[in-house]
Amino acid sequence: MLSPTPIGTFKRIAKVDLHLPNWISKEAHSLIRDVRSYIASVSSFPDCAIQLLQKKPQDRLTLDEVLQHPWILKYNPHLA
Repeated sequence: MLSPTPIGTFKRIAKVDLHLPNWISKEAHSLIRDVRSYIASVSSFPDCAIQLLQKKPQDRLTLDEVLQHPWILKYNPHLA
C-alpha cells in the first residue's frame, strides 16, 4: 500500500509501517520482518549499521559516533 503523499510515506517509514503483499511467501514475510536479527547474524555486516537501523532515533548512533566508529575508520583513516 503506497501513501498518496511523500509526507505520508515518511510517516510510514518513521513508524516502521511495513505492509507486504499477500503474494510474498510466509517464509519471505518471516525473513523480512526479522531483518535486524538476520543482519546481526551476518558477520561481515558492521555493527555500526545495525546501530543506525534502530526504530527510535535516540537509540541510533549520532553522526559523531558514526564518524569515530572503528569500522568507519578502518575504511576512512583520514577521519581519525
